[in-house]
Amino acid sequence: MTDKQLKLTSTITGGIANAAMAGVKLYIGLFANSVSILSDSINNFSDMFGFAGATAGVGIGDKKPTEKFPYGFGRIEYIVSFLISVIILVVGGVFFYESLERVFYHPPITFSWIHFGVLAATVVVKFLLFLFFNHIDKKSSSPIIKVEKIDSILDTAVTAMTLLSFAIAPYTSVPVDGIVGLIISGVIIVMGCKTIAFNFTELMGKREDETIDKIKTLLKDFVDKEDILDVKVFNYGSGNVFAAVTLKKGDTDAIKEKAEKTLGIKLTIELRR
Repeated sequence: MTDKQLKLTSTITGGIANAAMAGVKLYIGLFANSVSILSDSINNFSDMFGFAGATAGVGIGDKKPTEKFPYGFGRIEYIVSFLISVIILVVGGVFFYESLERVFYHPPITFSWIHFGVLAATVVVKFLLFLFFNHIDKKSSSPIIKVEKIDSILDTAVTAMTLLSFAIAPYTSVPVDGIVGLIISGVIIVMGCKTIAFNFTELMGKREDETIDKIKTLLKDFVDKEDILDVKVFNYGSGNVFAAVTLKKGDTDAIKEKAEKTLGIKLTIELRR
């Protein structure tokens, strides 16, 4: 499968799975009067819309470069990932407030073993999604996949905690539902902040130290270390990485060919004797 096919397969699969889980959790949360389950449901809904946006982002991001945009549209993925992160952060804030109310005012929870079993199944589904995204992430450099991989493993833990509180809440006067809702909301807020920071630095054009090291390692197959004067990397998104290299000497054509073949990076080389 091509990189685009991998990304589209992962985003569509994630969107469908999260839509199904969101609907199920929304029904159970309303039936059980549980703010923690409703928080988890809204979290899945935000993931669903995020995947929809990610699918659109992948489609646009892999468009061929144009005269107006000669470096392609790869950075659209960072923009979409940033928007997903903002959605996550807002959802976390709203339900943190709702959960805080439930700590002080906690109506009874309606427990059902059938609902418990269905929620348990969603824990398994979320963990399988994490394994799926982890597998895709090894084959694709998409920031969207990285975000959703982290989101899936966190959601697995969140839903497991929700499941535990659902089982305990009817048998205790402690506002377990509200407390777990606060924890879930806190996790969502932290995750949102981290992914916003990650995508912001990518959009601003952070220094690509790892890529620079890879290029320098490749260059050492052709020239001595002291012949490497400068390496600058310009990352325009997945599949659109360019580098400007300044050398004292070297076979420029051979270096360019190997860099594009092994690293997928287009080099511009200046010889400065």
